[in-house]
Amino acid sequence: MKRQNKFLISFLTLFFTFTTLCLSETYKELDKDIVLADSLFQARKYTQSFDLYHDILHKHSAYSPAMLIKMAFIKEGLSDYPSALYYLNLYYQVSAQKKVLEKMEKLAETHGLSGYNYDDLEYFQFVYKKNKWIIVTALAAIALGLMVWTIIEKRKTQKVNGSLSIFVVVFLTLAFVMLNFSPQKPKGIIQSPVTHIMEGPSIGAEVIDVIKGGHRVNINDRKDIWVEIEWKNNRAYVHKNHLKEVRL
Repeated sequence: MKRQNKFLISFLTLFFTFTTLCLSETYKELDKDIVLADSLFQARKYTQSFDLYHDILHKHSAYSPAMLIKMAFIKEGLSDYPSALYYLNLYYQVSAQKKVLEKMEKLAETHGLSGYNYDDLEYFQFVYKKNKWIIVTALAAIALGLMVWTIIEKRKTQKVNGSLSIFVVVFLTLAFVMLNFSPQKPKGIIQSPVTHIMEGPSIGAEVIDVIKGGHRVNINDRKDIWVEIEWKNNRAYVHKNHLKEVRL
């Protein structure tokens, strides 16, 4: 039994050491790529720097706010407005800056694109979504603290404090509701220059509209190669290859 425990401890130690070293080397390589991409950007070699940023984001799922805003800047400079808006949306997800909303709204208005009208409610919903786990954790921590307090009070008085028990239930319920409540639907950016908006999830369905890239839509659901979206307050469908979901 002791030998088995020693073997298990040795194996786990080696495993975690190897994993740590591998991750360390990966991060070193990513840091080198970011430094190189930044130097290319400073040298105004924008397409080369974008290619490196793109690999860092989409192959390694690594990013920084500065990197995302640079990617948006490059794509806007190349008149690729759908991609510029896509990266501005990603930047907004990590920065929550209202001036980014204004930039997107202005860019969309200039190019006749829909889905970028903002109000205070949408901003509040986004801030909530961004801090959702912090709020849920805080509520759960309060509930746990009250639960411990209830147990201590019961041991002292041999009675259950009804008020404390009610608060425990309330905070746990709030944490559960907020954990499962999403105030905003996922959003996507139409990427293709010519995109057919369909009435149903089929090539044979009626074409509702033909639009250019850059429009932002709410995503309702996914069905195989089709994405159910909201278009002009109605349910519609678009092929998944024509849409990029705004998600990091």
